[in-house]
Amino acid sequence: MHLSTPTIHLSGDTARVQCRVRIGGEDRVWWIGASSVLVGLLDTGPSPFLPAAVMVASVLGEDLSIEPRASAVQLEGGRRAMKLFEQWWGWSTPAVVGDAALPLMGAALTDRASTGLLFTRGIDSTSTLVSSLEGSGPRVTHLVSIDGLEPNHSPLVASQVRRDTKSAAASVGLPFIALSTNLRAEVDRFAGWERTHGAVLLGTALVLSPLLGRMVITPTLSDRQPIRHGSTPELDGCWGTERTAIVTADPSLTRTGRARIVMRRPALGRTLKVCWQADVRGNCGRCVKCLMTMTALASVGAPNPSEAFDAPLSLEAIRSLTPAPAAALPEVVADIPPEMVDLREAWRDFQARNANGTDRCGLAGFDPADRWRRAGGHLDHDTPIGWGRGAISMHLERDRQHALCRRAAALDRPLGWCVAERMGSDACRLVALLSENWQLGAVLLVDRHAVGPPPMAVSRLLMQAVVRCWWSNAEHLEGVQFFEAVEHGCVPIQVMRDDQVAAARSHLARRYHCLVIAESMIEDGRPSDDALRHMWSSAVQLVVSGSLERDVAPVGI
Repeated sequence: MHLSTPTIHLSGDTARVQCRVRIGGEDRVWWIGASSVLVGLLDTGPSPFLPAAVMVASVLGEDLSIEPRASAVQLEGGRRAMKLFEQWWGWSTPAVVGDAALPLMGAALTDRASTGLLFTRGIDSTSTLVSSLEGSGPRVTHLVSIDGLEPNHSPLVASQVRRDTKSAAASVGLPFIALSTNLRAEVDRFAGWERTHGAVLLGTALVLSPLLGRMVITPTLSDRQPIRHGSTPELDGCWGTERTAIVTADPSLTRTGRARIVMRRPALGRTLKVCWQADVRGNCGRCVKCLMTMTALASVGAPNPSEAFDAPLSLEAIRSLTPAPAAALPEVVADIPPEMVDLREAWRDFQARNANGTDRCGLAGFDPADRWRRAGGHLDHDTPIGWGRGAISMHLERDRQHALCRRAAALDRPLGWCVAERMGSDACRLVALLSENWQLGAVLLVDRHAVGPPPMAVSRLLMQAVVRCWWSNAEHLEGVQFFEAVEHGCVPIQVMRDDQVAAARSHLARRYHCLVIAESMIEDGRPSDDALRHMWSSAVQLVVSGSLERDVAPVGI
């Protein structure tokens, strides 16, 4: 991959800094546009394009050569970023080859007191603006907006949004700089926006390096939710240069905490623009981001949390959402006050439905990654949870262990057994065997491609059953179904093919062999009450034999 020397092109009232990039033998042109009034204050070096280039090179595994001299600070930062990409996502760490520019002398154009804020009018960047106006955050002198980042916005809506953002800047007396770029469209060819947005945003803004000594970006997530994504303090800092430092606005604040700050300036709150899914000037009020933002505002007592939205916050709207990514949602849900229990349950149902298309979360809402996060660790999305070969063990939190140890096996429930699983031929065979041999039970099989029932409904089913069975082809005792069973008072039983059972049991202590059975054993009928009590005791001992707090230690960030 090769980054050529950028050039500047004027057309009417627009100036474009363009850079020819060769990727896998194909020539592309990356560009950043600004008003021609700024032509003397635009960085025509490689710094604005280098963050995106580093990401693409890392994705493709191509060495990156840089034709013009580049910032020594940014070159080193790019190499650090590649190491993070390798650690986080398994990307490559190819060579970055380029000569460092000579150190800037005192005559450099940058006014170190000038600070730009990447300003989208979302909750995050608006909260940083309010903090600046109140003197409690980085002192912002310029607001920077970037066009070309919302693929669902038509040219008309994009121009309306830009005018509204300019008006919001004027209302607080700050200069407004509108940039445009094709960097998102170019980088989207290789990696998802959730991983690339920080490099695109900050790289584009660095075209203003001669004008701004600092560039402020507001994190999407607080540091209490250490998800590895495209904009974190650790990663954003890699893109700075000798001329322009990257500043991360208070990373300790959650989305709800930022909503509380925005509420202190009602006029700015009325200008919020968070919706990107709908092609509308304002906010549709029905997408996950709109509803999540209204929830954050409602949680902090905003008098009218739906004021900036085209439709009001409602439980029905949340329950009607189709599954969609929402990285900040766990923080927002965690911050919903206790008295808004219906609102919290609606969002928890959505979170569980979001996970129904994968085997990551249980149908009753058990989310191992969320448990890890709350205990202060990080769990990769493809790490199997359970006990045995290839799985990471997971235990109960210390403060919940005593209550579980006092709980006896619930043998007087109306249902002798239940199966609550995702649809599959193995699950169907298990249901047929149980129905024939274990008498009265209940079955819930969920289509993997459908939204599925709310987790509360699955919880009610589990609370009526003595035993929860599930089918597995894994070489370990699976933790998600196991934990859901135990936490609902069910005896957990994993069923496997006869020839697989020995392999799975070989990685478990002998006491726990009873929790993994062969399908042929089902024909012997449901285990006796004494056997079920022994299984329950073994299951409880398994989850309390360690602690979740200790489990997360080796995999924490």
